[in-house]
Amino acid sequence: MKRRNFMKNSMMTGGVILNGIHGMNSPKSAFAQERKQYDLILKGGHVIDPANNINKIMDVAVSGGEIARVDRDIPAGDARRTADVSGYYVTPGLIDIHTHIFKGFKSWVVSVDPEYSAFSSGVTTIVDAGTVGANYIMDFKRNVDSYTKTRVLAFLNICADGMTKNDQDNPAMLNVDTAVRTANNHTDIIVGYKSAHYWQND
Repeated sequence: MKRRNFMKNSMMTGGVILNGIHGMNSPKSAFAQERKQYDLILKGGHVIDPANNINKIMDVAVSGGEIARVDRDIPAGDARRTADVSGYYVTPGLIDIHTHIFKGFKSWVVSVDPEYSAFSSGVTTIVDAGTVGANYIMDFKRNVDSYTKTRVLAFLNICADGMTKNDQDNPAMLNVDTAVRTANNHTDIIVGYKSAHYWQND
């Protein structure tokens, strides 16, 4: 089983149950707690994991922040805590490939805060759909660096000024060489190009 980070819908209301409550203050039970095989087991959720061809009710065990085991019935006693997630979906973090997250930019589209909107929908990676162009890539990167939980990638707008209404159909702003150079210099976040939004008829 390939280890993957799973994203549980943050609206989950299932409680977390601590194991070994009886006698927890005794040295023996404290030692047993330390020797648990897993940190957490998600019990009874509907696991959807296309990469591993899983689409059924399964348990998911987590250890050290990584998925350690996915199986039909993992003993609750093997973990320090368990959560009953029956009735909920458990899935690897989703990717939203069309968002706008350039806060404070002069774009005509409204940007969102991914750390507020993404996780409630099970999204852990988002891709900005061309808000930024080559002229503002460093400002965009400072924006991205302010997000601590969400992975942010981007399609670079072929228009050097990005998604500004007065420039996207201005041939003087559509510099392919500049866009390619910028993308090559920032391969950590740029995954493609955006070319769209033409309002002129001639």
